[in-house]
Amino acid sequence: MPEQELELVSGLWPAVFHKALNAILLFDDAARVVEANPAACRLLGYGREELLQLHVTAIAPSESQAEFDVQWRQFISEGEAVREDIVRRKDGTLRDVECKSVANVLPRIHLWVLKDITQRKRAEKESIRYARRLEAMGDIEGAILAARSLREIAQAVMSHIHRMVRCKLACIFLFDHEAKTVSPFPTRAASQRLLTPGTYHPMEWFGGFEDLRHGGTRVVEDLAAIPKPPPLIDILLQEGVRSYAALPILAENELVAVLVLGVEQPSEVAPNCLTLAGQITQHIAVAVQGARLLEEVRRGRERLKQLSRQLLKAQEAERRHIALELHHVIGQALAATKINLEVLKRTSLNQPSSDLVYASVSMIEEALMQARNLSLDLRPSLLDKMGLSCAAQAYLDRQSQRSGFTAECRLEPLVDRFCPEVETACFRVLQEAVTNIVRHANARRITVDLRDAMGSLELLIRDDGVGFDVATAQQRGLRGESMGLLAMQERVNLLGGDIEISSAPGQGTTIRVSFPRSEPEPGHRLAVRKTARRSTSA
Repeated sequence: MPEQELELVSGLWPAVFHKALNAILLFDDAARVVEANPAACRLLGYGREELLQLHVTAIAPSESQAEFDVQWRQFISEGEAVREDIVRRKDGTLRDVECKSVANVLPRIHLWVLKDITQRKRAEKESIRYARRLEAMGDIEGAILAARSLREIAQAVMSHIHRMVRCKLACIFLFDHEAKTVSPFPTRAASQRLLTPGTYHPMEWFGGFEDLRHGGTRVVEDLAAIPKPPPLIDILLQEGVRSYAALPILAENELVAVLVLGVEQPSEVAPNCLTLAGQITQHIAVAVQGARLLEEVRRGRERLKQLSRQLLKAQEAERRHIALELHHVIGQALAATKINLEVLKRTSLNQPSSDLVYASVSMIEEALMQARNLSLDLRPSLLDKMGLSCAAQAYLDRQSQRSGFTAECRLEPLVDRFCPEVETACFRVLQEAVTNIVRHANARRITVDLRDAMGSLELLIRDDGVGFDVATAQQRGLRGESMGLLAMQERVNLLGGDIEISSAPGQGTTIRVSFPRSEPEPGHRLAVRKTARRSTSA
């Protein structure tokens, strides 16, 4: 650049050029520096004489010379532009800058004004990283809350942890102190089969963990320097890990898992990684305690369920016993007494005695009928011998004759018997529903459908009675005032079925019940019979 032009620049912009805080560079058409102010020397780490005649690619590197040529021609033709860019200092370090470029500020002279924005860009990147960490932590928390077991918690954490912690390998090792085994859950598919999820190893395979039992964090600077390493260390070395940190996960002061973070170079486990991992292990520990509580509740419910089923079985066995006693003992005794009275009636010549015998026979016939009905209500023998369809048909016929409603039945014969528990529960639901209809609904017609639908036993009961408010009735049941609906729901739920009760005042009631199929007991297969479609009325 001619001396007079340099003097012209210095004379025109003495304050701007020499005292400016931002770096100012002047380039010629060949993209070489022809002048630089002190701020440019400080930013780029060069002396003024070193900068002069330096090609712009030494300061703002491009991917290729061809790409630079295109960018430089575009810059000259644009006239003026503002962009964010990266410049290289003399020591090779990079700085983020905001570049304002003006082409042809003087004839064949072009201007760059560079503002160092490295700190701002770092803050922005850190803010973005922090936001991503928060997002990842939120995802981890959500996944942990949705998990219901220690295995699900480990899988949930491993699917998100790589977004927060930079490492070669991250893995959660689950401890089973009763079985004395440890099981790994890595962030990715490990090359070593021994780190495959679902594999189990003896605790000695992991190595000592007494320090972890007390909540301490273990950091191993160089795995290759460990004398007589446990098998886990050999596996980590084969995975390319040279340094690792192990963070304990405690639940109620018991070591339930360990989070291991491995890096490729010795002594490269960053403190910020440990901080983030520590936060994650705290969330895992809380989730593990919650999962354990849920597991205890689930086990309690299962025990209660088993007890309820055993109670129902005991009730059915007692009903069967009482029904047999009514039929075989009381019924036979009454029948024998009736026969004796019949004989006495034929042989008696005394009219008052004959009248007394007639009255006794009538009372015994009534008692026999009541004992028979009571026996059938307690446990119909048809349910065991002929199956659910026959027992349900007989029950509806008997109840319609006794109570005066019309029963319309569509009872498909069940070719494959369901297990006795399911058939008994279905019959009891029908029995309870019809009893409630007779007592409360004032119905004239009851429709019952029973069928085997794709392996599920479905029962549909409808009536044209007065109806009721289901929510109110359920609340009464919870207070112990009316147990009919709750008894039906409990029977169905114990066997994994579904029940739906639809009703409203003045609109009748519909009950839909579905039971899943269980394996029928040997010998519980019925011959195919015609579908029962009959209507009975009192």
